[in-house]
Amino acid sequence: PPDPLGGWSTVGGGRENRALGDYSTISGGRGNTAAAGWTAMYGGYSTVGGGQDNHAFAMHSTVSGGQLDSALALYATVGGGYMNAAGVGLLANPDSGTGATVAGGSGNRAAGYYSTISGGESNAASGWHSTVSGGTNNDNAGSYSAIPGGDNGTLTSNAHHSLAFGRDIYVNAAYRVVFFDSVYSGRLGINRDHRNVGGIAHPIHVGTDGTNGNGAHLTAGGSWQNGSSRSFKEDFQSLSRDELLAKIAGLPVQAWQYKGTDERHIGPVSEDFVDAFDVGVMKEHGLRDNKYLCPGDVAGVALAGVKELIQENQELKQIISDLTERIADLEKTGTSR
Repeated sequence: PPDPLGGWSTVGGGRENRALGDYSTISGGRGNTAAAGWTAMYGGYSTVGGGQDNHAFAMHSTVSGGQLDSALALYATVGGGYMNAAGVGLLANPDSGTGATVAGGSGNRAAGYYSTISGGESNAASGWHSTVSGGTNNDNAGSYSAIPGGDNGTLTSNAHHSLAFGRDIYVNAAYRVVFFDSVYSGRLGINRDHRNVGGIAHPIHVGTDGTNGNGAHLTAGGSWQNGSSRSFKEDFQSLSRDELLAKIAGLPVQAWQYKGTDERHIGPVSEDFVDAFDVGVMKEHGLRDNKYLCPGDVAGVALAGVKELIQENQELKQIISDLTERIADLEKTGTSR
């Protein structure tokens, strides 16, 4: 029969339930315990909604249902499932698991301060405000970090403010985002999915047309490929040799480094390049964005300049050849006289 022992406690029904703490509540089920009294050091106002062999041991802790679930710290919550635990227990540090939540699943343990496990199996969240959304055998010890799912992922305590998804991912540094790894490599699609012909065919694959990326991608070897097919392009315009070479000749090209870094580079600045060659994205006010450069434009100008110089060089060679023949003819004529 119901066995309420705490003051002002309630057992609504079920069998072998024990409301041992003051102001504690068990709604039903079997073998459940709400043990923390509100005057005790660790708790009170604990609630077990039902299920079997569930325990709410701390102040304001809640187990809604399931089996063998435990809410072990202040404000800890287990929504249900099997053998889940929220909090680290009364005999350890009772404050470290405060507010921990396990929504469901099996064998999950949220032990960090306001940590959360949404579901899955055998996941652990021990970092402060850490999250594991699901999957299996994931371990998040990084504060303010997240594992959305996958399996066997690890964020160490060094990996605060980080995120990881995939299989057997290991992150041991702060402010990192990792998708997949070198062993279980994956592919990341942006503005692209398997509705598109070819799907996501590269490690990073972007878009389908001129509005979202034209299929640009990172190759398996690590080279970035921009969309450059004739089928992507329109409004072709010829270039004037003299004008092109004059603009290249007048373009300042210097060595420089980015502010606040030790990165050193050689090249033009975008304002000069955009002003000279009218390239880049058109902004709302009708002017080109002159803060950034496409590497393809810089390479294209260099290639066009080389092509024009080759043509000019061929013309000069022809002139030299013609003059050489004329000189030879004149020398022959002079000798014959």
